[in-house]
Amino acid sequence: MKKIILILLITFSICAAQPNDNFAKFFDSTFPALKNLVQIVEHTNGYYLVTNGLFNLPTGGSINRESITKIDWYGKVLWSTNLNLFTKDANISPAVLLPNDGLLVSGTSDDSPQPYYSKLNSDGEIEWTLELDRYKDGVGVAILNDGNFMGILQDANTELALAKISGDGELLWTKPIYSGNSGKESAQIYRLSDSTLVVRSSARVWEINHEGQVKWTYNSPWKIISMIVDNNNHIVLYGYTDAKINDAPGAVKLNDKGEIIWERVGWNYSESGNNSLGLTIEDNYLLICENVIEEYDQDGYQISEYVLPIGIKLSLKGSNNKIILGGSSQIQFPFFARTDGTYFFEDILFYRIEFTYPINPKSLLFRWFSYNINYIDIDYSTNNLDWENIVEAYPAKDSPYEWEFPRDNVVDTLYIRLSKSGDPNIYKTLRFPLKTALGYYHYEYIAANEVFMWVGNIGDGSHDPRTDGSGFYWPGGEEAEIAAIYQDGLVYGGKLNGEIRVNGNTHRAGLVPGIILENGEPDDPYQKKYNVFKFKKNWHTVPPGEEREKYIYNIENWPVEIGAPFIDKNENGEYDEYFDIPGNGADEFLYYVANGADSSSSAFTYGSLPLKLEFQTSVYAYNNIS
Repeated sequence: MKKIILILLITFSICAAQPNDNFAKFFDSTFPALKNLVQIVEHTNGYYLVTNGLFNLPTGGSINRESITKIDWYGKVLWSTNLNLFTKDANISPAVLLPNDGLLVSGTSDDSPQPYYSKLNSDGEIEWTLELDRYKDGVGVAILNDGNFMGILQDANTELALAKISGDGELLWTKPIYSGNSGKESAQIYRLSDSTLVVRSSARVWEINHEGQVKWTYNSPWKIISMIVDNNNHIVLYGYTDAKINDAPGAVKLNDKGEIIWERVGWNYSESGNNSLGLTIEDNYLLICENVIEEYDQDGYQISEYVLPIGIKLSLKGSNNKIILGGSSQIQFPFFARTDGTYFFEDILFYRIEFTYPINPKSLLFRWFSYNINYIDIDYSTNNLDWENIVEAYPAKDSPYEWEFPRDNVVDTLYIRLSKSGDPNIYKTLRFPLKTALGYYHYEYIAANEVFMWVGNIGDGSHDPRTDGSGFYWPGGEEAEIAAIYQDGLVYGGKLNGEIRVNGNTHRAGLVPGIILENGEPDDPYQKKYNVFKFKKNWHTVPPGEEREKYIYNIENWPVEIGAPFIDKNENGEYDEYFDIPGNGADEFLYYVANGADSSSSAFTYGSLPLKLEFQTSVYAYNNIS
């Protein structure tokens, strides 16, 4: 167990923790299942199920793909599953916990605009799915005390309806409750008592019984954005009074008969659209407006305000007097925390180690995100046990940090640890496969007919790995010193299922070494056969030494199996070393294979998803003028 003492007690679940401890965790942005939260529910067994409703696409835009993530009491992700469903926004109730640790999830089919209801077991596996034909969206669900479910449906004309579903996934009935004009409705459903539910649209609130009969209706002059039901079965509605978003945002409180208790204007509003209601530990009301948390008393008057440097999207009043928060940082790192209502956390997200420039890697860049931490210490280890300091008290806001790693003894693996200065219990460690990564990139030059040009196996051309500068020199061949080209390469694009995709090489390299295998997937790029292979016609005149040994190795290992050409002198269809001639007869010949199948490399160049293309590249030159 590791604890830190602040003005208030916050404990981070780096190792073990006590049941009442708090935690704050940031997750890597590559973990999309926590990126845009829609709902958080807490189980009595001490874990959380988080519904996500929005994935950002590398090409821009987003898709509302629903996922469920299970997080234990200490903040550790146990599993995450993506569903073939869409969902809408953070002010709906798409999922409900089941007594057997399962979950019932509502949404809209990815394949067709139809509502789906799926029952998941405690491991996130789907047990049954119910598809409804008439309606378009499934926007919420609640569990009834008899083990059945009540769902909210919406059709293309914004008609809202109820669907009663048995515990085995059988549709019992559907009943319309409201027919609107146009546009999409936002809706929520909650249990109000053992025998009734409360349902809200963007303009109305209904109390209904388990047979779908309406007991009362509240017609709101407000555009309702969010709703909560407090411990007194009072209903609080949050929204604004006019079509103009910033015109008099506020709240209305109803009793369990739908009668107005109070109405307040002047509450906050965020134009980002991240606005939702929650409850405090004292059963007051929380208003989440992006990075602002406001607390209001039972009479609707503001008590306090907290401005945070992160965006909060959802809150949940949990067990043991805890508040659960979910959101993301300014640079879109998912955030999940359990607090005692103080809203003060500390954490470091160490999310990337990379070479400063992959062509000539002499140093590493460490990238991180920190929250409420001023200074960090950075250490390294070769065994994850014995640590050497790199820098102390480095400003935490100044990510990245560049470090020239030891080159005298390149190890297989480096461990890098970032910790809060003065409190090593707050830390993150990343493992970096140094030797493997160093072997990923390979460059060779061609020097013939007055030209000296570098070529790299990541689709890079005319860039000097020795200087990270211009790499095409002319005139002079081997002795050329005048740079003519900084960098070049092939840029390609095409359409895949109607989507434009672009990749290649300009000042960023988007390819990786290796072929595309028969199964359509790229091969392991770290194999030596994916280096740039060079053949020189007069190699035998090169004096004994490293360069000559390189040519001997290339002749004996000429990569014909990945497409390297050769002159088949005896025409037997096979490559016979020292008899057949590598290349095409040119005085100097380079060959490598690369592909554009890697999503991260493709996104690095133009932000595009990849096209799985293989490039077999031959570069050759002749020492004559004909």
